[in-house]
Amino acid sequence: MQQTTVKVKCGKPVFKFKFRTLRAIGIVASLMCGAIFLYNLNLVYVAFHIRYNIGVYIDMLSANGRVLPMFLVITALAISIVDICVMFYLGRAFSKTKNKHINFMLFVIVLVIIGSICFIFFMCILILSHSYSKRQQMHDGIVDAMMNYSKDSLTKETLDNMQVEYECCGSKNYSDWYDIKWYDANLINTGKFPSLKGEAPFSCCAIQSVYPCIHHGIEVAADAYLYKKDANISVSTEGCHTMILKKREACGWTLVLRLFGLAFLQTIVLIGMRLVQTGHSERKSFDREERLYTCWLFGCYAGKTKSVVPPPVPPLPPELLE
Repeated sequence: MQQTTVKVKCGKPVFKFKFRTLRAIGIVASLMCGAIFLYNLNLVYVAFHIRYNIGVYIDMLSANGRVLPMFLVITALAISIVDICVMFYLGRAFSKTKNKHINFMLFVIVLVIIGSICFIFFMCILILSHSYSKRQQMHDGIVDAMMNYSKDSLTKETLDNMQVEYECCGSKNYSDWYDIKWYDANLINTGKFPSLKGEAPFSCCAIQSVYPCIHHGIEVAADAYLYKKDANISVSTEGCHTMILKKREACGWTLVLRLFGLAFLQTIVLIGMRLVQTGHSERKSFDREERLYTCWLFGCYAGKTKSVVPPPVPPLPPELLE
């Protein structure tokens, strides 16, 4: 009696699975693809959230507020396309129709999944690189926006929202406003606007401050308010340049962690796909017999070996047992 054994060159680890087990692995891989698709939808939602929050402020300062969301959407779209192909060829692998080219396509899909995981890590590098770049450009962008504060209503509204939301003032600090005419110059001519030492927009007022907001005459003590700058300053002392850089860097790391989660899920799909592909490679089909299929993660198919298995020893006759 001859027994056929699959040889695997440098195969580690090698498994022996029944058809039911392999089919279960294929189902789990397909379900994981569905879970990744939902995960990618969440990534797209996060991308839009970033675009219409911190992205609006970055657009005002350096016109590249779309970059981080774009990286995220491109990654989610690419992985979704790959996983659609995975589900399609997993279904073809377990179909009753035999096709000698299916195993080759399964192997190609395995390589594509590996490439998609590498692509995810590459996008992580791009995201971190962008999150820590163009620091001086951001400072210059804030200064330009401050110069246009009294001239452009959209810039004024966006800059006010940024200073209130991030509790910051100016680029480096509130004194950046001192040399900028952020108010209507006509008010000075009519005498309705007091000329005091140190002025900043109302959006610079610190939300957490328990004192009246003194944003005119910041450098001057006011007895009526019991105000002294060193004791109870009521405007935000942190510059918006520092705050928006911190927000952008934190946003970058959040995206990287989410992409690490995507890479982990994609690795699970890769393992399942590889086991199905190697199990399928022996006969280029699953014949649903109660037999064991040889599967492995690393290594390559090296042919088959036939060994002679001695027939089972017949039982002794009952009279000899006595």
